[in-house]
Amino acid sequence: MLSPLWRRVRGVLGTASIWFVSWATLGALYLLVDVVRHAWIPEVRSQLLSGLVAIGLFWGIWGAISGIVYGISVSVSQRGRA
Repeated sequence: MLSPLWRRVRGVLGTASIWFVSWATLGALYLLVDVVRHAWIPEVRSQLLSGLVAIGLFWGIWGAISGIVYGISVSVSQRGRA
């Protein structure tokens, strides 16, 4: 059985991971839209995969940080409630 602290940590990590995936997907879609707009430039097409990874990680990390802050704020504000 998990202690209340570990339940909160698990909830915050779950929220952070969901936000990571969501924000990374949005970042990758943003890059894809930008590439489609500039598809006639060969350098843009050749750097697509590395750009997707870099932008996905950048946006994903910001999403994870936002998810952690959100999870902690909900955990603190809902302390003592069922």
